[in-house]
Amino acid sequence: MATIKDIAQKAGVSVSTVSYVISGARPISDKVKIKVRAAMKELGYMPNPMARGLAGKKTRILALIMNPPERGMGMTEMELITKAAEAAREMNYHLVLLSENFEDISQLEEIIDQRLFDGFILFEIYENDKRVELFQHKSIPYILIGQCEKAQPKNVVDIDFEKMSIDCLEYLAKGKFHNILFINQSQAVADIGYGPSVKVPYYLKKYAQPKGMSFSERHAHSNKNDGYQVFKEAYQLNPQIDIVLIMNDKAIPGVIKAMNELSLHIPHDISLITLLSSQQVTELFNPSLTCMEIPSRALGYIGIKHLIQMIEGKEIIDKPILVPSSIKLQESTPVIN
Repeated sequence: MATIKDIAQKAGVSVSTVSYVISGARPISDKVKIKVRAAMKELGYMPNPMARGLAGKKTRILALIMNPPERGMGMTEMELITKAAEAAREMNYHLVLLSENFEDISQLEEIIDQRLFDGFILFEIYENDKRVELFQHKSIPYILIGQCEKAQPKNVVDIDFEKMSIDCLEYLAKGKFHNILFINQSQAVADIGYGPSVKVPYYLKKYAQPKGMSFSERHAHSNKNDGYQVFKEAYQLNPQIDIVLIMNDKAIPGVIKAMNELSLHIPHDISLITLLSSQQVTELFNPSLTCMEIPSRALGYIGIKHLIQMIEGKEIIDKPILVPSSIKLQESTPVIN
């Protein structure tokens, strides 16, 4: 079946030009229209009548684009989606989830140009994210849950990673912890510039050193076996580690297994704090895990509200909205007076 990209290639024009010919959303010269329609006829392309009929009108439908990360989609992501959908319903909008990676960016451009959605929320943002660059050239409202260098400040809703790191270290200082092991997501995830994997270790290291704390970082793939191996190797190299900060939910079972094999009792011999996890996830473990909780519900709710303000032409402050993370104390850390 022919796609809008096939039509564009056949007619020698851009995907957006084909879309404008179909929808009538922008004026296109008769010469170009003839070329595009001839290509459509030759390839047997049938335009979406719904998209054509909605051109220039509000649909009250929003799209949340969630690029499936290496670790997959878990409870934390579902909380964000649920809260975003609730916020949309409150304001008489509908939310549709698009769980695609759009490696071919023209496919996303085709969706944008069909004007089925009044606005978009992008989740899981990477440095040099092609999707962000595309949206900056499109006249449609969008919000990023996360940020990258090319992001416009007014389009950003994100976690306050710096404050989260400072708050976490303040807690560690009160507990007289000295040797931090930080287990990050995989090196590949960090290398492509995934925000939390880059910013969290940066701020932890920056603020740990003035407090006299040692800081080491290890990367683990999002699975039990890698968590087990990474912690065991790190502890054998430095048995002075007294606190593990882990930002990799699926590696946690392996880390705990390694601690048990090394006869390390939590929290008497070593403590464990998860970063950017859902409290619902951390309560499933034994012992239950202290966490710097990801504000997924707040991110989803605020992101939708901010997007709808853009759609409805309301005034937007030209700066990022940063959402704080709070510590939830559980059994994996000692009681600190």
